[in-house]
Amino acid sequence: DSPEVDNEVLIPTEGNYLRIGDFAQVRITEAREHELVGEVV
Repeated sequence: DSPEVDNEVLIPTEGNYLRIGDFAQVRITEAREHELVGEVV
């Protein structure tokens, strides 16, 4: 991802403990046209 432009990675909410604003180690599982999707490791 490009931190200067968009510093977010989409993470499905099913079964995770994260809240908005939390930091987490993630594995990128999908690259869409304008987004990255990951899962918590």
